[in-house]
Amino acid sequence: MKLNILLSLLTFVLCACVNSVDKTQTFKPTNLTIGAGFTNPVGISLEDTSLSWELPLLRNGMRQTAYKVQVARDFNFKDIIWDSEKVLDGTSVRVENESPIANSRERLYWRVKVWDDKGNESLWSDTAFYEAGLKSNSDWKGKWLTTPVNPQGLYTYKFRQWKEVNGERIPYFTGAKKLGVAPIYMRKKFESASKPVSARLYVASKGIFKVMLNGKKVGNDLWGTGWTEYAKRIQTNTYDVTSQIANGDNVISAIVADGWYAGRIFFRDASNKNYRKPEFLLQLEIKYADGSTKTVYTDKSWKVSQGGITFADIYDGQGFDANLEPKNWTLSSFDDSSWKTPIATNVSATKPLLEPRRNQPIVIKKVLKPISVNKIAEGTFIFDFGQNMTAIPQMKFKGKKGQKITLRVAEMLNKDGTMYTENYRSAMTTDYYTFASDGVAEFYPEFTFHGYRYIELSGFDSSIKESDIQIQSNVIYNDMKPTGEFSCNVEMLNKLQSNITWGQRSNYVSVPTDCPQRDERMGWLGDAQVFVPTATFNYNVNGFFAKWCFDMLDDQNEQGAYSHVAPMSWGNGSPAWSDAGVICPYVIYLAYGNKTVLEQNYEGMKKWIAFQKNTSKNLIRPDMGFGDWLQPSSTKGATSKLWKGQTPRQLIGTAYFYKTTRIMQRVANVLGKTADEKYYADLAEKISVAFVKEFVKPDGTIATNTQTGYLLALDFDVLPENLRASVFDKLLKKLEADNWYLDTGFVGTPLIAPVLTKFGRHDIAERIVLNEGYPSWIYSIKQGATTMWERWNSYSHDKGFGMATMNSFNHYAYGAIGEWLYRSIGGIWYDENTPAYKNIIFAPQPTKRINSAKVSYNTPYGTAKSEWIVVDGKMQWNITIPANSTGTIVLPTTDISSVKVDGKSVSALSLKNVPSGYHKIEISKVK
Repeated sequence: MKLNILLSLLTFVLCACVNSVDKTQTFKPTNLTIGAGFTNPVGISLEDTSLSWELPLLRNGMRQTAYKVQVARDFNFKDIIWDSEKVLDGTSVRVENESPIANSRERLYWRVKVWDDKGNESLWSDTAFYEAGLKSNSDWKGKWLTTPVNPQGLYTYKFRQWKEVNGERIPYFTGAKKLGVAPIYMRKKFESASKPVSARLYVASKGIFKVMLNGKKVGNDLWGTGWTEYAKRIQTNTYDVTSQIANGDNVISAIVADGWYAGRIFFRDASNKNYRKPEFLLQLEIKYADGSTKTVYTDKSWKVSQGGITFADIYDGQGFDANLEPKNWTLSSFDDSSWKTPIATNVSATKPLLEPRRNQPIVIKKVLKPISVNKIAEGTFIFDFGQNMTAIPQMKFKGKKGQKITLRVAEMLNKDGTMYTENYRSAMTTDYYTFASDGVAEFYPEFTFHGYRYIELSGFDSSIKESDIQIQSNVIYNDMKPTGEFSCNVEMLNKLQSNITWGQRSNYVSVPTDCPQRDERMGWLGDAQVFVPTATFNYNVNGFFAKWCFDMLDDQNEQGAYSHVAPMSWGNGSPAWSDAGVICPYVIYLAYGNKTVLEQNYEGMKKWIAFQKNTSKNLIRPDMGFGDWLQPSSTKGATSKLWKGQTPRQLIGTAYFYKTTRIMQRVANVLGKTADEKYYADLAEKISVAFVKEFVKPDGTIATNTQTGYLLALDFDVLPENLRASVFDKLLKKLEADNWYLDTGFVGTPLIAPVLTKFGRHDIAERIVLNEGYPSWIYSIKQGATTMWERWNSYSHDKGFGMATMNSFNHYAYGAIGEWLYRSIGGIWYDENTPAYKNIIFAPQPTKRINSAKVSYNTPYGTAKSEWIVVDGKMQWNITIPANSTGTIVLPTTDISSVKVDGKSVSALSLKNVPSGYHKIEISKVK
């Protein structure tokens, strides 16, 4: 009865949505963006100035037939520098901007109007703009500044070393001094003759920074210009500070800390004798109403000192001694006569390149409060935030002069309720606050970040109660717009979706890191490439990957091999890891139509294919790389080679060689490189022949008979048609032998559900995804996971914790299953033949256990939706196709007579070129 009521209610709502149009909507383009999806950017890289907009969905079939774009130097469009005139073209995503390239500092305005398929002319859009930053090194007058203080031992950390035990390399830790300088305090006083009409602050750093003008923080971003290959390029930030300049005395102040440039993350396990000093570069340009200007920049007239922040490190935390903090040092009235003169270095003409940033900055995106607190000892409290995350704690507490409060974090608790921190390895992840006087203090260690769920505060006296402590977690990640939503009737899958998105948030911090908590947190290429399709659904990562692709290029070696991590080149050439250099740009193109990212990366992609060919024997890749990393049945020992799995690395490498070569064939086609397209097509055919000869037996058995071996061959289409059925049959037999549980690592896991669905066994895919035992996605949820785990057995209620050496509880790679949820359950995905969701594939596959789903995605054309429910074998399905897009609807039935689309019968089970709008689908007999 309840289901019938639900079905009737859903039908009513869907019909209302399908048949209603908001008559009050105005016909004009909206959501104007430039380049990689930026809205009114100030100081963002303008290498890509393509223009995009959306049309309102005022009626079914709404599409664009023509457009007119204008670009001007003024808001009122009196000084127009480009008028496209009326262009008979339906393109509304990434339209070529033919206006003159903006000069450094220049702001240009643009607007667009369109004509629809009925000939109606729209109003002009709201005016948008884009403003260039400082585009070349020669634009900078300032010098790099650092402190003259000599490096010293700042604190003792756990230095990781290795020893052989029974043939295994086992880590052990010894105490070592972190050599370096405490965060540098900088300031510069200046006068302004009057209030300006415009003021821009341009900043870069080797390290991370916070800038203040007259005591007020500039911008809402954190961690400066982000992590790059500092020797080659550094991003720069631009801030509009017009309102912060006072008439008369002013002061710029800044704190510059180690960050990625000079912290332990750079040296990893290198000798503690290594060090760098962070450096800072700034230029303030002020314009006045009378046409005069003033420029303030970093030079030897600045003053530097050290303050209350005694150390700050990504791995180890931050210390603050309030006794050492200069009072009111960010105000112009402060006397800095005792401060030191900085070391100043000229900006090089070429290296590193100083470039306007390509991605959104890191910001505070959410604030979480504790869900519980537990006093575990006198003066010691543990706060549970209910969610694993990447965050900066912020707190207020009482204390006495000289009292030292210690903050530690953990992802998990031991059974006795104490903090489990072994999996952080050598990362100390500990913050300290020392009181300068009795009373209430605020503590915000903003020059480090932690991955955690729990916070332990200790060092209080017996008089302090839980209510005397105010604490919150400021969740940080790059300022990406959320784009996709998914839910269904199976609550465990909704929880899985939550874990996937939290894993992405936690690890998209300047670069796509593997984990946010231990002594790693690096941009591993393998993790990024398996997850990137899922990433594009959850958030708009267009700019995020446009920037990171440059990091990969900067670390590519002369032979063409991409490194294992980027930035900070370490190792190279591993299959599935180095292949990110080809796969990630292509997926970004498919999701957003970003042709520029293909053009920027094309030569590097070519070099990778050449490297694979040159280092292969008869087109078979060598035995190298990480293999099927952390395959469950092969993970033994602390540092065992078996972590690389049972699937031959030659097979993995050759399969990826084929996949990336096929991608290059398509990319060459997109870029109009006909000769290259033919070359890669021919090469791919030869790789396929070599693969079959080397690894595939006539009966379909693939070398070593692993799930991953079969999955690679089937998913990458490396096999000829006549072998695919027999190879798939062998996969099914292998899965049956494994009791229908996955036995795949980082390489195979993303493929298992998509391959089963692709070859018609969606029922088995559902079974494996919904398995609750070990190893499975649901298993970790049953053990309390709130993010994705690195290993399937990181923890269990029965056995406790897995091996700490490789045991991250926030490691997003296995979240790649998200693509299957959105595509095969929800029923929305892009058509590879029409990038940016110009044509949308709607193809949900209901099952006995998954009988309803709701998914939406903000495509570059507008919001697409797919919402369906099955009751008693009957399906009600509503879809929304954005204006100026089309849809391909794949009907989940074999009985064509059981289908009605918008009340009409259909003549095919796959409906192509379905026009934009709201469509209601009824199926009385679902397969």
